[in-house]
Amino acid sequence: MAYPSLLSVSTDTIAIKNVVLLASAAAARLYLDRIYDHYADVIVLSADGEYPIDAALRDRTMSAVQSDASINLIMLGCDSVNHITPLTKKILILDDMIMSDAAASKRKPGMDLDERKLALMIRSFVDQDKKLKMGYNFAGGYTRFQEYAARGWMQQLLT
Repeated sequence: MAYPSLLSVSTDTIAIKNVVLLASAAAARLYLDRIYDHYADVIVLSADGEYPIDAALRDRTMSAVQSDASINLIMLGCDSVNHITPLTKKILILDDMIMSDAAASKRKPGMDLDERKLALMIRSFVDQDKKLKMGYNFAGGYTRFQEYAARGWMQQLLT
């Protein structure tokens, strides 16, 4: 899969606000190949220092994760904190969810995760600041949601 070349863009113009932190370059490559296209408003960072491939962007991202409390950090492989100490408290760790889904059984069913569903969870997490600032709620702003909600109890959780 081809990704836009950073050679055509100065890395100084790339905003660092949403970071997906993975333990290794192999995990970062897998994320880019399987999930990134479903939600691309993130910078993929590997704790081993291999990603982003562009050195300037990698250095800026590593520095931002360790010094910027406003970053949304999504972690896949929470042992990454052994290599990087994030300043932000806005952290979503997906390890347990993925492991629960991988070990699903009749007694403990999983969520049937796929690339798109994982990307939607990440998007929901990184959009939380916008939702809080704009004051969206489904009781007032999204009345049409009720028309499409097949499971009314889910809609009721949001009102």
